[in-house]
Amino acid sequence: MASESTFDFIVVGAGTAGCVIASRLAKTSSAPRVLLLEAGEGSDGLAHMVPGQRGTFWCSDAADKLNYRYKSVPEAELGGREIQIDRGRGLGGSTAINILGWDYSSREEMDEWARQVGDVTWSWAKTKEVFKQVETLHDDTPAEFHEYIYSEPESRGTGGPVHVSLPSTWAPGLELLLSAAKEYGADSSYLSDIPPNLIIKTESPVARILFDGKKAIGVELTSGKQYFATRETIISAGAIDSPKILLLSGIGPQDELASHSIPVTSVLPGLGNNFKDKCMVYLKAHLQPSTAPSISMSDMARWQQQWEEDRTGPMGVEPCRIATGYFKLDNLETFTEFQQLDEQAKQLLVRPRTPAYETAPGIFADPTTGGSLFGTPVILMHPQSTGKISLRSSDPAAAPVIQLNYLQNPYDRRVLVESTKKVIDFIYNSKVPAVGPIVGLTGKADEDILQFVRNCVSTAWHPQGTVKMGKLDDDTACVGSDFRVIGVKNLRVADLSVVPVTLSNHTQASAYVIGEIAAQKLISAYGL
Repeated sequence: MASESTFDFIVVGAGTAGCVIASRLAKTSSAPRVLLLEAGEGSDGLAHMVPGQRGTFWCSDAADKLNYRYKSVPEAELGGREIQIDRGRGLGGSTAINILGWDYSSREEMDEWARQVGDVTWSWAKTKEVFKQVETLHDDTPAEFHEYIYSEPESRGTGGPVHVSLPSTWAPGLELLLSAAKEYGADSSYLSDIPPNLIIKTESPVARILFDGKKAIGVELTSGKQYFATRETIISAGAIDSPKILLLSGIGPQDELASHSIPVTSVLPGLGNNFKDKCMVYLKAHLQPSTAPSISMSDMARWQQQWEEDRTGPMGVEPCRIATGYFKLDNLETFTEFQQLDEQAKQLLVRPRTPAYETAPGIFADPTTGGSLFGTPVILMHPQSTGKISLRSSDPAAAPVIQLNYLQNPYDRRVLVESTKKVIDFIYNSKVPAVGPIVGLTGKADEDILQFVRNCVSTAWHPQGTVKMGKLDDDTACVGSDFRVIGVKNLRVADLSVVPVTLSNHTQASAYVIGEIAAQKLISAYGL
C-alpha cells in the first residue's frame, strides 16, 4: 500500500496551471500518484459560478474567502497610495474570481519569449497549437455584430476541455460603440472526472520546500505536516506566492535570505525582481440619451432564482457590455522616453502586433441618476517599470511585500498619458453620446492627465515574471525553458511567474498553455 504522505509528484497550487499539470500527469497511462495542494478552500456554494455576476463578484463580500486581497507598499509615483492586488484563493485560483476574459497573446510576444529562452517550444507557431488544444470555441455571435468580430476558424480550438464563447446577450448601445470604434480607426475544466491516483487537499498552505542537499524531496505545510515526492515537486502558486515559497525555502537573492536568517539552498539573484504588472486608469462620463436598460432589484432577484432553479436566464451568461480593443500609438518611436529604452525593448514595442494599450469601452446603467454611463479602462500593455516581490518575515503566514513601482519608468508615464488622450478624443469625437467631462479629470493639458493617472491608476490583475524563465547565462533567470529551477534538482515552477515577456492578453488562457507545456515536458521526461 502506498504511503499516505509519499507521492510521485506534488503540485503546489490548484490555480489554472497547477490544475492542468496535476490532471494531465494523473491521467497518463502509467497513473502516477499525484498530490495537488491548495492553500484555499474548496468550491463550496455557487456564487462565483454565476456568469452574470462575474463582472463584479471579485470585489464583493461573497468573494472574501476566495480572494487574498493583497496590498502593495505605498507607491512613490502615486503619492504614497497603496494598491489592492486581488488574487484567487481556492480551487481554480484566480479563475474563480476573474471576469471571464479569454484571448491569446500575440505572435510577437511568443516569438520574443522563444528567443529569450532559446527554445522554439515557446514560439507562436508552437504555442498557438497549444492554445487550440486547451479550448473549444462556441461562436454564437449575433448576426448584427459579425462585421466587428472576426475569428479564423482554423486558429481556434474545437476539442479542448475549456469551453469558451462570445456572449449570447449583448448590452444595448454596444453596437453603437463598435461602429464608432470602426469609424475612428479601429478595425476548472481539468478537474472534472478526477482519477483515484490524483489526491487533492485544500486548506493546505505550504510553508517551504523540503530538500536533501540540492534535491527537492517534498514540502512542509504551515501545520507542520510533510509530504514527499519521489520524482518532482512543481510550484504553481502564482506570480506573487510562487516566489514567496521559494524564498522561504532558501532560494533567491542572498541578501534577502540573510535579512530573514533563512539558510541558503540556492542563490538566485533574479528571483522576485522581475515583477511586471499591467496597470490602468478608468475613464467614465455620463451619456445622453440613456442607452442602458433600467434594471431593478426585483429583476435581479428573479433572475438569480431562475439561475438557481434551472441554470437559465440573464444570469446564465456574462452579457457583452464591453468591446475590447488593442491599439498602437503611431508616433511611439518619436517619444524621447521610447528612445531611452534598451534596444531589445524597443524592437518588441515597434513590431506590428505589439499593442501599446487596451481599452474596453462599455455602456452601463448609472444607479445614482437613473441614466447611463460610458466607461472604459485604459490599460498599459508593456510596462517598462519593474516591481519586486520580497518577504515580510520568515513567517509563512505573513503576506509578501509587493512593490509595484507603477510609473517609475518615464516611458510608462508617457504612454499612459498619450493613450488616455487618444481615448478621450474617441469619446468626444465619435458617435459616443457623451455629456460633461471625464469624472475626476480637471483639465486637458498633459500635466492634468498625468496627475489624473497618478490619482487613479490601479492594477489590471495580470502580474507576471517574478520567477523569470531564461537561458542559463542570464543572471536574471530563475528557471530554464523546461521550468526547472536553476541550481537545484527535482523542482520546477510553472505558472505566470515564469513569463519573461509581458503578455498583452488577458492571461488566463496563457496560464492554461503554461500548464499544458509543463505537463508535456514532465510526461516526456518520465516516459509517462
